[in-house]
Amino acid sequence: MNKYIQVLLYVIIILFLVGSPAGSHNYEEEFKIFIKNNSFPPDLEHALLGYKPLSTNMVTQLTTVSDVSTRIILARNPNLTFNERQNLWNDKDENVRRALASNLRLSHDEMNMIIQDKSIIILGGLARNPAASPEILIQLFQKYKNKKMDSYLDFVMNPNCPQEIVDEIFKNKNRLKSSIDLEQHWLRLIQERKEQYIQKKIKNEPFLCSHGYPWILADIWLKIEE
Repeated sequence: MNKYIQVLLYVIIILFLVGSPAGSHNYEEEFKIFIKNNSFPPDLEHALLGYKPLSTNMVTQLTTVSDVSTRIILARNPNLTFNERQNLWNDKDENVRRALASNLRLSHDEMNMIIQDKSIIILGGLARNPAASPEILIQLFQKYKNKKMDSYLDFVMNPNCPQEIVDEIFKNKNRLKSSIDLEQHWLRLIQERKEQYIQKKIKNEPFLCSHGYPWILADIWLKIEE
């Protein structure tokens, strides 16, 4: 029973962080309210939610705001410089550091640094990062196995998760059925949307679905063969 409760709590935390069809924590809505109620430029909402480049002064200001949702959205921005990312690594909130671990512009050295972290929440951000190399993800997956984790949801929600990791996740039949069912659901969903995105991109058509992953950033990591 203790193991079941532990896994259930972990799954709830992950869904809380990443969002789910049933609805969960909505960082974007909280961010919009915060921006509206404070004296920020009117175009900041569009710039942050569109992952646009920001001025150094604006990044510095946003790094220190009290609203966690704003700092989380900022941490995902692929246009942050190395020094700006380093400042955010000092954020006291694990959810901000988790978002930073999913940043698509992290260097290989930064990813290797994250692997040494003891927080499974922060490690989960890297596991979901499709810009991470197969070598990084395999190394991280081994760390999950060493921790005897029952849920590998972060990996299957990565649109670029190596097939060998996927195969090994579902090879272990001794895990809780609830964990496996949830992972299979998200694996199908994310991979279906990846294929839909590729087809839309080939046809030069907009891809409007963003649930579960910010597909607006897919061009950074997705290579479409001509």
